[in-house]
Amino acid sequence: MKNLSAVLIAGIAGSAMLLSGTAAGAVTTKGSPHAGPASIRAFNMPKGYTVVSNGPFDAATGTQTHGSASCPGTKQPAGGGAFVENGDNVAASINSSYPDGQTWELDVNNTTGTETSFEVYVVCIAQSAGYKIATAAGVTGLGETDAAMDCPSGSKVIGGGVLSDTTNTGVNISTTTPYALGNGHSGWEVFMSSTGDVSNFTVYSICHHKPAGWSVATGSSVSIPAGEQAEAVVSCPGDSVPLGGGSITQFDESATTIDLNTDYPADNGWHIYESDGETTATSLTASTVCAGT
Repeated sequence: MKNLSAVLIAGIAGSAMLLSGTAAGAVTTKGSPHAGPASIRAFNMPKGYTVVSNGPFDAATGTQTHGSASCPGTKQPAGGGAFVENGDNVAASINSSYPDGQTWELDVNNTTGTETSFEVYVVCIAQSAGYKIATAAGVTGLGETDAAMDCPSGSKVIGGGVLSDTTNTGVNISTTTPYALGNGHSGWEVFMSSTGDVSNFTVYSICHHKPAGWSVATGSSVSIPAGEQAEAVVSCPGDSVPLGGGSITQFDESATTIDLNTDYPADNGWHIYESDGETTATSLTASTVCAGT
């Protein structure tokens, strides 16, 4: 079993300035978001920094449901995610989470047996000519499959996501995370999990001229017991704020049900809930891109 968290952190360690500020996570019983965008503050935030939420969106059981949140005015999305209101049920997961113009789009798969709901979040920044989106293609099969995309030379990753082309409720995000390597490269990597459906997906790296106070932060690894859901948290260093964030799970190419349930900005960092539908425990780490001073 390959530990993706260890691989990414080892790569980042080659350039100490790229890895800053961590916060421990803990296994919890999930409730409502205890802190939302109103809790995010910074002395010198990135220009135009705003966090917008939209919803709730009702998600019937046995279906895939779409939701979105849009940036105001001419602002552009740096990152996004969702909070899924399903207690600690492991059968509601995020299938797609990605930027489209000024909007963050998101699909939730619900196989819990009961209706649930979710809110979509988007982190917005001022429109800039330095804002670019780079994409890479991937194909899912039975188990976990990954794809990654570096940002163009001269830019840094500020967020990212993935669009899956299937409505099959057995295809979900397992890992979606920024990376920053010692050679100066940065980008976004995604692992998709599938119970068998062969489908296509697109990874999005949202890139920008390096913002002031830019860093990639990772939290402490937590364990997800088999058949349960766990929370992981990461905080941005100092007064910096989260631009985009995600999760890193222990990679096992045969796993079909290690799925991202919730992924949203709060408490000056990023919060993750991940479900382990397998018969053995796995690990989870929250990650985020930070900027501002």
